[in-house]
Amino acid sequence: MIRPTPRLLALAAAAPPVATALILIDERLWMLATLLLVGLGVAAVVDARLGLRPSRLSIKAAPPSTLSVGLRRRGGPEGEIIRRAGAEPEILTLDIAAEAGAADPKIDGRLDVGPRLEPLSDFSFRLGPERRRRLEIPLTPLRRGEAQIERLWLRWPGPLGLSWRGRIETLEISVPAMPDLSGVRRAALALDRRSALFGLKPQTTGGDGAEFDALRDYHPGMDRRGVDWKRTAKHRKLLVKEFQAERNHNVVLALDSGHLMREPLQGAPKLDHAINAALTLGYQALVEGDRVGAFGFDAQVRFYHPPRPGKNAFPAVQKALSSLDYALEETNFTLGLTRLATALDRRSIIILITDFLDTVSAELMVDTLGHLSSRHLVLFAALKDPSLDALAFGAPADADELARAVTAAEIIRERRAVLTRLKRLGVDAIDVEPAELDAMMINRFLRAKRTVDPVAA
Repeated sequence: MIRPTPRLLALAAAAPPVATALILIDERLWMLATLLLVGLGVAAVVDARLGLRPSRLSIKAAPPSTLSVGLRRRGGPEGEIIRRAGAEPEILTLDIAAEAGAADPKIDGRLDVGPRLEPLSDFSFRLGPERRRRLEIPLTPLRRGEAQIERLWLRWPGPLGLSWRGRIETLEISVPAMPDLSGVRRAALALDRRSALFGLKPQTTGGDGAEFDALRDYHPGMDRRGVDWKRTAKHRKLLVKEFQAERNHNVVLALDSGHLMREPLQGAPKLDHAINAALTLGYQALVEGDRVGAFGFDAQVRFYHPPRPGKNAFPAVQKALSSLDYALEETNFTLGLTRLATALDRRSIIILITDFLDTVSAELMVDTLGHLSSRHLVLFAALKDPSLDALAFGAPADADELARAVTAAEIIRERRAVLTRLKRLGVDAIDVEPAELDAMMINRFLRAKRTVDPVAA
């Protein structure tokens, strides 16, 4: 593929007037005028022939095995994307080489990617003395699914700068974009370090739960409500009961994948933030000895993965949650949560991560959660947009900003009203920003375990 450069077009546009002017000055200069025109054409052909030929280039592409969705941004929603601590680099490696003795022009490049990847900037490079160059191009997924790397465009000028030569390399590479598991890895390392202190001996976790552990002599400062008066009378000394955190709970990670959850928030769709937090919480629960399942729904039930024990159950939970796609339909809470309640045969801790707009659209959700919380312990998390607070409580500069501030304040008021109604129904409900979602949900979950009887029917 050979194309003229702007330099050649400018010379081609200037050559006829110059040749005409030479002939007008002196008819005997017609030979010089002809040579000028012919010489320009010959120079263009020679430039194209002496330049780097596309057939002398070899291109090899090595994509990452997976991509992680939900990495944080620096400086707000529109800021620079940064990786969480411990996240592996996600780069596409391009090895470009030319035959020995080939020309080494400045090569301009561009990559065509699919809609699930952030568009890439153009780049330039030279092959160097060894006629070989390795390029590392960072990839940033916008949504989960199969991210496509479609084509590589390269072009370079000839030695005289009169012609462009180029090459289009069809890559057709698919890379799965998965939920970000860096939080799960950190939780795993923390739990492994904690358990390493105890070697291979069984380890129990003390707490304020309802599972009896042992009797201890009473010491000043202990809670007197734990005194076992019957055994105190028998042994004639004060004895207190100690409890350990319960295990073997049923934990269900229920995620809404409706149209509100596909909206971007702090660099990733709300659904991806929810999946990342759910996986972190699920791994924590499995390590603590609980049984973890997954449930996905929007206008219909997408899947139900029954609770299973042990860390070996985590890949199945990860696969189920990763399969949740972004839906365009409105969420049917009545259908989804009723199906979930029917599927559960014992009292469980249900972690529901969703979002809502106002009190009207949340009416059916509140009613259904009220029925569900009568049998199960429900932890409810809505994803909060930090920009709402900035709009509502910032100083408006004009009438338009004032109108936006009033609207944002009304949205915040209605969200608080919905959360208040849920709490009155016995649902532990929070409105939390994506950056704090995993930590807040783990804290609420650990607190909830102290109030649930794991064997209650």
